[in-house]
Amino acid sequence: TGTAIRESRPIWHRNSGQRPDTSPWHEHRKRFGWAASASLPLHRGDVAVGAFNLYAGEAGAFDESARSLLTEMAADISFALDNFARESRRRQAEAALRESEERYRALIELSTDTYWVQDENLRFTEISHPHYQQEGVDLSTFFGKTLREATGIMWEEPQLTALEGILAARRPFRDFEIGRSYHGGPMRYVQFSGGPMFDGSGRFTGYRGVSKDITERRKGEEDLHCFRAAMDATADGVYLVDRASMRFIDVNAAACAMLGLTREEILTLGPEGVLSTPREELARIYDAVISGNATDPIELLRRRRNGTQAWVEIRRRAQRSGQGWIIVTVARDITERKRGEAQLRLAAQVFDHTQEGIAITDADADILSVNRRFTEITGYGADEVLGRNPRILRSGRQDGEFYRAMWTTIHAHGYWSGEIWNRHKDGHVFPEWLSISSVRDVSGEVIN
Repeated sequence: TGTAIRESRPIWHRNSGQRPDTSPWHEHRKRFGWAASASLPLHRGDVAVGAFNLYAGEAGAFDESARSLLTEMAADISFALDNFARESRRRQAEAALRESEERYRALIELSTDTYWVQDENLRFTEISHPHYQQEGVDLSTFFGKTLREATGIMWEEPQLTALEGILAARRPFRDFEIGRSYHGGPMRYVQFSGGPMFDGSGRFTGYRGVSKDITERRKGEEDLHCFRAAMDATADGVYLVDRASMRFIDVNAAACAMLGLTREEILTLGPEGVLSTPREELARIYDAVISGNATDPIELLRRRRNGTQAWVEIRRRAQRSGQGWIIVTVARDITERKRGEAQLRLAAQVFDHTQEGIAITDADADILSVNRRFTEITGYGADEVLGRNPRILRSGRQDGEFYRAMWTTIHAHGYWSGEIWNRHKDGHVFPEWLSISSVRDVSGEVIN
């Protein structure tokens, strides 16, 4: 049997007791009373898969006629085995096909995408319903018609023409976007993907593909575009940080200009790289922002990429999103403000420590501020002169013509200086050198 299967040929033993190669089975043969045997391989396809064994009680059995008959019988059994195998494969294929079709139908029913088929004339022969049904679109609008012929559907003409060109060229396409409205309703956007079909001879038989409604996605993209435009319109740097990943979601143009980095460089650096602050400390700060316990605003001295330093005022707010928390950081460059504050402090120190008395008035000549030296020279404290006119210092030694000439010069040239006699608070008269300058706003109006 083993030899018949291994060598794929019949093995005939007409007298098994006289063959040395069957000696291991002589006792077995005597016990059961057989003297001759035959083993014919059985095939499935071209492969021996088993054997058809026969045993005879008389030696010399299996003559030529018996061998021919048995060989034909083995061939018939092999043929039957082949048929059984083919039938089994056919049934398995049919079951797999049914299962595949059921899965396919189930997926179509569950999918929000629409499956469609067109014939060789690009007329729809099959179309599933999801987003069309949601809009109340009658599917008979499409059956037996091309895209352009679909009743009540208004497409964006440039896109429709382009899509028709692709279909006419019988080329596959992916993610082709086009807008349409149904019976004058709102514009909705659809994304088409499809490929041409050909039969065995290579003849074009139509198209099949999928489409899906992307109106909400387009709206989200438009909202994001508006949001980015608004972000980029502000002069303040805006940074959006995902608290969970501790990475930037987005930054605006002002943030890039403030740091002297590109958007990609900032996104790569991340918050800890931009702020040179350990991740753990930033996490603690962000959690404080989320809980409402953050100190706000804060001022930081940062170094720009070109080596210069800049003062930045930072404000943070937490915004909940579908995935967690977003930390919105607004950074304002206050370098000029800081420089102005420093100049004001310097001016105030000069104002208070100069050896000349100084008085500042408004446009109506009412005193707004005086320095310490003014008090020493005139005897009047600041609380005694604020809101009053400097004429309280007149000594009477200059007449009205003197003052009219002085003010004419000031109005004409913005400046006057000269010697004048004024009266001290205690009544004594003293000479002083007086300088008066007018201060004008951007429109040229005198304000001080």
